[in-house]
Amino acid sequence: LERFDLKGRKKQVIRTAVNKANKDGVLFVEKDRPDPEVEGLTQTWIQTRRLEGKQLTILVRPLDGGFQEDVRHFYAYLGSRLIGAIQFDPLYRQGSICGYVPNVSRFDPAFKQGIFYALMVHAMQKFRDENIEYVNLGLSPFVLDPSGEEFESEIVRLIFRTLYRYGNRLYSYQGLDFTKQRFQGEEVKTYYVHRYRLPVTLLAFLCMDL
Repeated sequence: LERFDLKGRKKQVIRTAVNKANKDGVLFVEKDRPDPEVEGLTQTWIQTRRLEGKQLTILVRPLDGGFQEDVRHFYAYLGSRLIGAIQFDPLYRQGSICGYVPNVSRFDPAFKQGIFYALMVHAMQKFRDENIEYVNLGLSPFVLDPSGEEFESEIVRLIFRTLYRYGNRLYSYQGLDFTKQRFQGEEVKTYYVHRYRLPVTLLAFLCMDL
């Protein structure tokens, strides 16, 4: 977070969202517990998803309305109307919080510039003021390192590339990747080790969420 800024061509999308939010007088608020209005926002938001009416429950944990220790809740309001919400889960190192991950987000599609970007910037600036080290944006499903590794399964790479390219009617893999790339963070490889050439259990696990 100490190195994060809004400079650069790829961050233009973020700058536009922040400027629009400031111009419109959007109010950013952190609350100790989830705002009850999030349920209504979820119903509006979910109609814009690839799988209308269905929330993912494996790759992303469900939204919980109760109190959860160290979970942070940030909201964006336009007047009295809730237009954005992000729930951050804590990350620990040796018993102390070192970062957060935006595990659940909801937003009103009427804010065309993407209220998610503006709300993220607000939360990240607050975390930085608290000397939090980093925000982890999480996995980008089926986004592969183009160079590859010699030990990787070509069959799995082919399946993942195909799902990323043609599977967006099921889930916005490309949209999620685009959004995370705008922040220009540090990319870290994540490996999945499987016993057989074709990891059926992994594919079945991913499909369960759809």
